[in-house]
Order: sequence, then C-alpha cells, then structure tokens
Amino acid sequence: MDERIVDAVVIGAGHHGLVAAALLADAGWDVVVHEGRDRPGGAVASRTIDGFVVDEFSSYHPLGKASPVLQSLDLEQHGLEWVDHRPAVVHVASGEDGEGTPVRATAEDTAKALDEDHPGDGDAWLKLFTGWRRVKEPLLDALLHGWPPVRAGARLAFGLGGSEFLDFVRFAMLPSHQMGREWFGGTRGRDLLAGNAAHADVSPLAP
Repeated sequence: MDERIVDAVVIGAGHHGLVAAALLADAGWDVVVHEGRDRPGGAVASRTIDGFVVDEFSSYHPLGKASPVLQSLDLEQHGLEWVDHRPAVVHVASGEDGEGTPVRATAEDTAKALDEDHPGDGDAWLKLFTGWRRVKEPLLDALLHGWPPVRAGARLAFGLGGSEFLDFVRFAMLPSHQMGREWFGGTRGRDLLAGNAAHADVSPLAP
C-alpha cells in the first residue's frame, strides 16, 4: 500500500464526514476520506427490494435542507435534488392502525383531519403551527449556527417578550407525552407529537 501524506483524514463518508471533508478541501487542505461501506452517504442510503426502493436508515431530512452549511456547499449544482413528498410524515401508533396520522400538505388540512378525530384538536394544531412560525427563525438559528446559542436565544427572548418566553421555555421542556395530553383531546394529535419525538430519538417521557 502506497503511503500518502495528507493534512486531514476523515473517518466515515456519512453526511457529517463528507461536509467536514468538503469544508477542509475548500479551505485548501489535502483530505482523504475512509469509508467501510462500498458507497458513501452514511444514513442517506436506500436499496431496492422486490421492486420497491426502501430507505436503509433515515428517509426524512428537514434539518438537512435547512442547514446553512449544506446550503453553502451549493450541492444542487452537483446533482442533489430534494424531494418534497406529501404527506411528509405518517405516524402509525399500533398494528391495528391501518391509516396512520399524517402531517398533510398544509396546516389547515392537518387540522381538519385532527378535528375529525376530536373536535377542537384542529384549532390546537393551528395554534401550535402559528407559534412555530413565530419562533422558527431564531430557533433554527440556535440549533444550526453553533453553540452556545447566546445571540439566537436573545433574539428568541426579545421576540416573544417576558411572559411568553417563560411559557415557551416550559413548553420546550415538556415531554411529548405530557404535551399531547395538554394540547389534544384525541389520539391523533398525541400520536403526531410522540412520533416526531421518537424520530428525533427522544423518549415520549423525556423533556
């Protein structure tokens, strides 16, 4: 095996490793990437089984699309295509649930479906959605632009105001199980919260 002297060795060609390698290479470093599998991509991988394309790991990457680092790499110019599939999320709570609970194309459509499960749950969903739109920019800034999120946290607190910010802190610390009980009378809305928490590897009983 020929020896090669490089500036950096990246172990693993998943999306974190590839982003790190790309940023170093753009900065002029000589980089080599080592990957144990026969193709790069990490958790972004699929295979065809009986004619169906099946994701091997995660199939849903909303924070990837929102990532300022990935946006800076201009990957669309290299063939990346984001697929906006609707419904984007369907949570199936049990084997007897033949329909599942989807997040539909619009907040209003999702609210209508939740109202069919329990009157009033649609309004609760729209209230959550309105709250999300208010905190989206500073919250994503806090999540995706480094740590600690001092500046983004200050923007969030200033934008909400004193009492609303305290309400938001309590809301953010609620386990999805308790949040579902407080916000929804039916099971479908609670299932959506629990399913999304599980997707983020957070227990429904954990903050």
